[in-house]
Amino acid sequence: MDSTLRETTIETGQSWQIDRFRADDAEGVVRLFQAVYGDAYPIATFNNPRRLTEANEAKQTISCVARTAKGDIIAHVAMFQSAPHQGLYESGAGLVLPSYRAGSIMTKLLEYSYLVADQIGVECLFGEPVCNHTHMQKVGVNHGFTVRALSIDLMPEATYELEKRGLGRVSVTEEFRILKAIPQTVYFPPVYTPIRDFLYEGMADQRQLLPAEAELPVDTATRVSTQVFDFAQVARINVVEAGRDLAECCRKEEENLVEKGVVVVQVWLRLGWPWAGAATKALRARGYFLGGILPYWFGTDGLLLQKILGPPNWGGIQLYTDRAKTLLELVHLDWGRVAQVT
Repeated sequence: MDSTLRETTIETGQSWQIDRFRADDAEGVVRLFQAVYGDAYPIATFNNPRRLTEANEAKQTISCVARTAKGDIIAHVAMFQSAPHQGLYESGAGLVLPSYRAGSIMTKLLEYSYLVADQIGVECLFGEPVCNHTHMQKVGVNHGFTVRALSIDLMPEATYELEKRGLGRVSVTEEFRILKAIPQTVYFPPVYTPIRDFLYEGMADQRQLLPAEAELPVDTATRVSTQVFDFAQVARINVVEAGRDLAECCRKEEENLVEKGVVVVQVWLRLGWPWAGAATKALRARGYFLGGILPYWFGTDGLLLQKILGPPNWGGIQLYTDRAKTLLELVHLDWGRVAQVT
């Protein structure tokens, strides 16, 4: 980042208003991220004024800001496309300048962003509140989000050094708020049938839940699309096509990722496949354990499986709701079961 962006001191006590992002806000947004995270924020879009402006122009990112009368940016939140389905936006990148945190800026900013989501036709929102404190988890509950999965050790400790909230890698909850219900058929892996109703609890939209009992296709070659977050040491593998070679394909992919220093590997599986159960079984044999369900991840639902190359930081996880705590118990139990057979 250009060092000149770090030097601006923002006057405290200014009046402010909530608004959509404008191109001339870009440098102010980047300064805000620098003030809170230093150089450690893992999403490059928010560290580069040009990229941030271009992403907003393309509607890949929809930023909302709190702007003072002098034009200073003191708070930010965004909706951005990070899942395969473009109708699903992640609600995140929310932060407030420390000297302005005493008020209700973030609450008002989030409420404004949800109105914008309705206006532009977003089908579903999801968020990833961190688990080294419970504040943003509480905010999500208060705004209609429900925890559906846990991403274990997703964020590196270094991200939170300036805030002094790091004690090892940081997990996040995967919480969802459905705005437009779209009927679908879900093929659910038999191994997780005992917890299926819990995972889908409270989801009012129409789903036909069927057991995923088909074998992996013989005539289909596995194809994956992998995204690596170098600073976070995280890789996300989107299984585009799954065939009988799924386990071997993932083995080769893992070897490449380990060479790049990756310590957390996540896999996204489509629950629109009748062979999702066989795919899950193949991945569990390679050490992948439950994360949870990902509603509308592919237009249809997805399943999150994950593998941690080292002992997970279970003791650093703080959760707000009883539902999230129950889900953690299930995830931890599945990790233990998978560890025994791999």
